[in-house]
Amino acid sequence: MIQSKIIICSLILLLISLTAISKPLADSLPESTAAVTITDADVFYDQAHNEVNSIVPPFKTADSAIMAVQLCSSEKPQDFFYDGFESGGGNWVTALLQGTQDPWTIYNLAAISGTQSLLGSDLTSVSNTCKQMKTAVAVPANAFMHFQSGYDFEYSCDPDLGCEYFDGGIVQYSTNGGTTWTDASSLFIENGYNGTIAGSYGNPLANRSAFVGYSETIKSHKLNLSTLSGKNVLFRFCIGTDDGNFGTPFGWLIDDVRIYKCVTSTTTTATQSTTTIIPSTTTTRPSTTTIRPSTTTIRPSTTTIRPSTTTTTVLPDSDNDGIADAQDNCTQQPNGPQLGTCSSSSDKAGVTCTSDASCASGCSSNGRCLMNQEDSDKDGLGDACDNCPIKPNGPQLGTCMPGSGNAGTPCSSDAECVSGCASNGLCSKNQEDADADGHGSVCDNCPNTCNAQQKDADKDGRGDVCDTTTPGCGGCTGIACEQQC
Repeated sequence: MIQSKIIICSLILLLISLTAISKPLADSLPESTAAVTITDADVFYDQAHNEVNSIVPPFKTADSAIMAVQLCSSEKPQDFFYDGFESGGGNWVTALLQGTQDPWTIYNLAAISGTQSLLGSDLTSVSNTCKQMKTAVAVPANAFMHFQSGYDFEYSCDPDLGCEYFDGGIVQYSTNGGTTWTDASSLFIENGYNGTIAGSYGNPLANRSAFVGYSETIKSHKLNLSTLSGKNVLFRFCIGTDDGNFGTPFGWLIDDVRIYKCVTSTTTTATQSTTTIIPSTTTTRPSTTTIRPSTTTIRPSTTTIRPSTTTTTVLPDSDNDGIADAQDNCTQQPNGPQLGTCSSSSDKAGVTCTSDASCASGCSSNGRCLMNQEDSDKDGLGDACDNCPIKPNGPQLGTCMPGSGNAGTPCSSDAECVSGCASNGLCSKNQEDADADGHGSVCDNCPNTCNAQQKDADKDGRGDVCDTTTPGCGGCTGIACEQQC
């Protein structure tokens, strides 16, 4: 089905036009508070610099623009981690979980506070990319996490059908050095996720709760970290995108990331000085001088040498082929530099291998070992686990099905399979296998009838089980014909 994706609003014009007009807060602003009551609809609070900055449309009213939450209700925040990105991105590293393009940059054309923020762009290709802390933070008891952000991700709204969100962002944390990650959705206590990413367009975060659509305002987000007390924790921000954008969605602008706890302020109370005068009494005693021999104690120096400690993070590699799962185009079937899988046409089809020779039997030369992420049809899925390795039908690229206006041509959406004004477009992607016989629909000689052997007695390109040619099935007289599975 063809679905058009139309972006309603874009944050880019807003943020680029944001000017550095500011005025100090009143002297009565509490030191312990990150939120202030502002009645002027044209301003928002910059907590890092204790200022109120001007805003421009589409921020609509003071109520919708001022979304900041208090760091502490009556106490003072004590930071255990803070980054306003004014010194760049040195506290963070990029993880490309899917896709090859890095969307994360330090952005200085418009910042939430100061002069720089972290920007994750809304890419036009299928991707799942994260910006994660380089060093874990020891989370104290009664701690919180707080950050400010504005987001503009690709989405479409219909007055009758509602809204559909194609791209979005999430927050995750790890308590084991980045080996596994958990979604932080349950930790949000202020301004958590606001929708769900659509499940029909190839986004790696499909059907997950996330920050989606257009935030309209710069929001402040707060998480309760009480369940992580005493643990060393990494946090990361991740963006999932599908295979295209209509319009120019800006992405995710993030600033003022902090982990902190609330502590009681120390107050010094002045006390009244009291002076007592005592009469002076002078007593004269004879002078006595005592000379003691000097004593010098020399202790031997002690040097303690401790061995250096190196921490190595091992990334998961489910099929042990030398390619980490996050970069492997076939995670469950070996196809890396160290180990591969024999092709379906080899004598030893499906067996793990290290060379073509190990896929052939005896003196046969009929062996092909699929290694080094080989992807013949460039559809984003390795040949070793592709149910149609000769025609694109993966997460990144598909093929227009028979009956479409542009049948047989590569595609990334149904719309690309339509010819002229017709509506007959069907792009087969994501390993579609309508009859579940192990052969992708785009290269199945009977795409709607199960025929795992793909026998075609009369070589007309149509499998025996769905060939109506007589005599027999497909010109075959019986015994050689494949029966429907």
